[in-house]
Amino acid sequence: MKLFLTSHLAGTKNLVRDFLSESKSNKILFVPTASNLEEYKRFVDEAREAFVGLGFEPEEMDLATFSEAEIKSKISNFDIIYFSGGNTFYLLKNIQEKNLGKTIAERIKAGMLFIGESAGAVIASPNIEYIGKADKKIDDIWDFKGLSLVDFYTVPHFGEEPFKEPMQEIFNEYGNKLKLKTINNSQAIIVNGEDVQILDEAARQNPPKKP
Repeated sequence: MKLFLTSHLAGTKNLVRDFLSESKSNKILFVPTASNLEEYKRFVDEAREAFVGLGFEPEEMDLATFSEAEIKSKISNFDIIYFSGGNTFYLLKNIQEKNLGKTIAERIKAGMLFIGESAGAVIASPNIEYIGKADKKIDDIWDFKGLSLVDFYTVPHFGEEPFKEPMQEIFNEYGNKLKLKTINNSQAIIVNGEDVQILDEAARQNPPKKP
């Protein structure tokens, strides 16, 4: 399985370019669903622009408006899928309502590349309830089981405003209970099978000077 989990896709553009460098397809299934409840959606436009700038063709698919059959057909015909930031609980609700968890997991295990930004990164975790201090829980969702693509729990935007306080609270509460991995807005977690790395776009752009 290959996953790219980030807080801010536009802030890790070079890292995502490297991640996608071996892809034989330039088409990305672009899922902005988590952002549906957000007033500020510029990050979705930034992600789309970043992909286009890297030579990829994002095709938008909102889980809330497509049928289960349509979504599963799309997932089976793309080699790259991207989930935007927004409300993780709303995203999970739509995944549950369309019975997509197993389909997504099977495609990722079969080689589909997974890119998740913020909420899209959190959804890959075994359970998303931990993110409740940063995301508003919604009605009609009682099962918080995530996609379980990884065995850890991503804490995005760590140390970054306006999320600094709630993310720190999550770390304080769950740091000794869950396998947390914190990333700021210039970092990404790269999963390649059993290998898991945290890379930093800022460090790449400003390498340490030789003595």
